[in-house]
Amino acid sequence: DNGFDYLEFRLWIGLWSGLFCLVLVATDASFLVQYFTRFTEEGFSALISFIFIYDAFKKMIKLAHHNPINSEFDHNLITHYDCRCVPGNLSLLDTSAWTNSTDLPENATWASLTIQQCEKFGGQLVGKACNYVPDITLMSFILFFGTYTCSMALKKFKTSRFFPTTPTSPQRGWFIPPFGGNPWWVYLAAALPALLVTILIFMDQQITAVIVNRKEHKLKVGSPPESC
Repeated sequence: DNGFDYLEFRLWIGLWSGLFCLVLVATDASFLVQYFTRFTEEGFSALISFIFIYDAFKKMIKLAHHNPINSEFDHNLITHYDCRCVPGNLSLLDTSAWTNSTDLPENATWASLTIQQCEKFGGQLVGKACNYVPDITLMSFILFFGTYTCSMALKKFKTSRFFPTTPTSPQRGWFIPPFGGNPWWVYLAAALPALLVTILIFMDQQITAVIVNRKEHKLKVGSPPESC
């Protein structure tokens, strides 16, 4: 929408993030892990979990607000469901006045108006189907819990040979030109999101390593291979 080349911008974020990671490695920034307390570890783990869980439920609640589940639908009364536009108290009763509007054809009637046009000309909607909304929310909840169930069921297949990786899109090459798609200042502005990504990668990798190597897990170094 802003006229930016998305892939080129992502490329520069990756380049800046790679540079920042090299700086962290060169300065041996991993020594900062010794200052991480158990509270920091648990707090970061809870934060990541909360972000994913909150974002999922937030979208579902927002969807349910705009498209509520139609629990009063009766299939036996489907012939009674209708919605039509009728003249309101303050409406233009003389349809010939519509000729001044470029939005309507010459033979327009109240029944042929859309919802926006009906409200514009002071009409009102009458019928049991006027408040109908598609059952998007119900289907979304089914997909929501279905995806979670499938993800947990297929968790063991993540390292199997049944899901090999393949190229993404045959219409896009693997090489992304680093210049020419965006203004010059975008290359510098990409350093800000790259810094945030680097912090997230560093914290995630280091804290994950600390959590995995806790004493309560009783991990042991494997014995070296025997010589022939």
